[in-house]
Amino acid sequence: MSRPAVSAAITAVMAEWTWVERGMASMVGNAFGFSVDPRAGWALMQTNPTVLAMIQTAETIRARFALMDATIGKLLHGTPLMPRWEAFKKDAQSRSRERNRLAHAAWMISDDFPDDLIEFDTKKDRLVRWTEKDVLECLSRMLSTRKEAHDLLVAIVEALHDGVITEQELGPRKVPT
Repeated sequence: MSRPAVSAAITAVMAEWTWVERGMASMVGNAFGFSVDPRAGWALMQTNPTVLAMIQTAETIRARFALMDATIGKLLHGTPLMPRWEAFKKDAQSRSRERNRLAHAAWMISDDFPDDLIEFDTKKDRLVRWTEKDVLECLSRMLSTRKEAHDLLVAIVEALHDGVITEQELGPRKVPT
């Protein structure tokens, strides 16, 4: 019986989403923080704790994306990173819906499908069979989104240090010595 494998994969999706959200918070916290060039070492990055608290206070993913559009969207407007931000945002919103579906599903088991879990889809009033493969595909998409969150964070901070994003977009910055 592999139901434990399906359940574990669902848990892994939840954990990976936490890392996606952490990456999103880091984008804002580092962009409006006091960071040194990431090529000098990530240990030297200092996020802005006020900005991190602000994004973590937003309770829904919609509120977090609205906050990020008002900050990161404005910051990246007119830069080569804007299309990448738009693509990331669209992908992360899709992953958020997948995560929410798995996290809030009404799960059941069936003797007819001893290795799978059955979701009662309340929106469509139907039963949906989830195999381990189905959940692992969702996990794979989540891992890709997590990687892009990290890679976009790196690109934003590098663009700040390379002058692609200027202090005019950010306001005054203080870089530690």
